[in-house]
Amino acid sequence: MSRDQCLKEVEEQYSLIRDRLWGVCKGHSNGFYLHGPPGISKTFTVKKFLEGKSIPFEHVQGQLTGPALFDVIEENSDGVIVLDDVPGLFTDTKAVQLLLAALGSPPDGSRVRKVPYRTARGKRVVDFTGSIVAISNLALDEHRNGVIAALESRVDVQELNPTREQVEAMVFKIAMEGPAEVLAEEAVMVAEFLVRECRRRGTRLTIRLFVDNALREIGRA
Repeated sequence: MSRDQCLKEVEEQYSLIRDRLWGVCKGHSNGFYLHGPPGISKTFTVKKFLEGKSIPFEHVQGQLTGPALFDVIEENSDGVIVLDDVPGLFTDTKAVQLLLAALGSPPDGSRVRKVPYRTARGKRVVDFTGSIVAISNLALDEHRNGVIAALESRVDVQELNPTREQVEAMVFKIAMEGPAEVLAEEAVMVAEFLVRECRRRGTRLTIRLFVDNALREIGRA
């Protein structure tokens, strides 16, 4: 398959991601779960789309407990929440129950979802009208939680897992655009070397490896 064809096919996958994000932002869907191997620009794609549309969002990354998730929902009750690489959240039964409430469909057809949380001081309830986007390296069912099936029924789920040839095509496209203040000619030479070495060593090529490692080394030289 030609590099142009590989690029076309993988760009269709990214286009579908942007379409689903737009559906979330417009309220057509309450949530979106994007998963795939690391280093293929999942987070970059989501953030760039939201920023390009001037849509405010809360980006949460790393460790997040059920109580902390409730605080995030309460503080962003009508906005877009991006949960980025928080796998522990999906093994926390209380956190998943909060997600189920936040992503549900009210029987009255409204956008208002009641998200309750009970503490020692009493019960707190948030009227949530926002949306939740989750990004992970794991497929939703890999979290192995008994209520994950219920969660999966409430969100659009998409896997992003381009082939080696498709990643190579994206790397060359980035190179030819002259990223990170590196001349296009130099970037293409780096891309050619990186692709060749990854193939020779059997190493997995990623966009992160090219942009965050190889090109930054050129910038330091």
